[in-house]
Amino acid sequence: MRAPNALTFALAISTLAAPNVLAQTGPRMGAAADTAYSARYYSEFAYALPSALQLDSTEFGDVSTSAAQVSYQAIIPGSKTVSWIAGIDLQGTWFDRPGNAPIPDALYETSLRVGTVWRFADNWTLQVMLSPGLYSDFKDFDGDDFKVPGLILAFWQLNERLQLIGGASVDIRRDLPVIPAIGARWNFADDWTLLAVFPSPRIEYTATDTITAFVGAELVRTAYRVAEDFGDRFGRPELNDQDMSYNEWRVGVGVRWTPCRAFTVSLDGGWMGERQYNFDDRDFELTSDGAPYVQLGISGTY
Repeated sequence: MRAPNALTFALAISTLAAPNVLAQTGPRMGAAADTAYSARYYSEFAYALPSALQLDSTEFGDVSTSAAQVSYQAIIPGSKTVSWIAGIDLQGTWFDRPGNAPIPDALYETSLRVGTVWRFADNWTLQVMLSPGLYSDFKDFDGDDFKVPGLILAFWQLNERLQLIGGASVDIRRDLPVIPAIGARWNFADDWTLLAVFPSPRIEYTATDTITAFVGAELVRTAYRVAEDFGDRFGRPELNDQDMSYNEWRVGVGVRWTPCRAFTVSLDGGWMGERQYNFDDRDFELTSDGAPYVQLGISGTY
């Protein structure tokens, strides 16, 4: 989720699941808002190898995970200090699971991205983003599949190299409704950038004008609505029509190639830790063990 533009940061981190963007982009405080239309596209595919799925002491067998995302978002100039954000995001996560395991075959997100970036003082910028859309297993549709998670971030530019960041991701349907985002982005040397921000810390090294290497971690937590008969399929009717939070964390290393502003390709891999499938309102949680993962992304800005 990744390409250099003064406000591309605002296009990309609305789910707090895009650490590459945090390190390589971000609104530069003290500068005026963009005065021309710009847009960004992003696509990604990730795969995690099979690992054991369990509920307390009950073993169900192995589950592997595939995920894909396609997004397009635009920055629309409003004034010297305000820009507007508009776009669409499509995501899917698929589980190759044992037949008796009470987790969905797939989870989907179809959402809009609407928000603003406002430079309200010389060294301060505020970003607000809403993501209204459908978040569910897409087995049936009703009003409970719709929700409006949000993100608010404030940036304080201390100097040319150091930027402080604070804010939160909010989703009242998630097992953790509020996830803080706090820390700093520090260009501590000409070729090095440290992004010490929870939930996606990382460090990057610019090897050449077009190649960047990185190492970091990422936490993902998103809630989805399952079907009205979901639990009936597994003899667990209490799980029908419930919110399920899908949570994962990962650590990895990778490389990013940017031959031009309009095209970036990134490849990374590492270890995906314990994944959680949490029906919080029913106090019912399955987990799967850690496993290696690989991820490919293609993006660009114009």
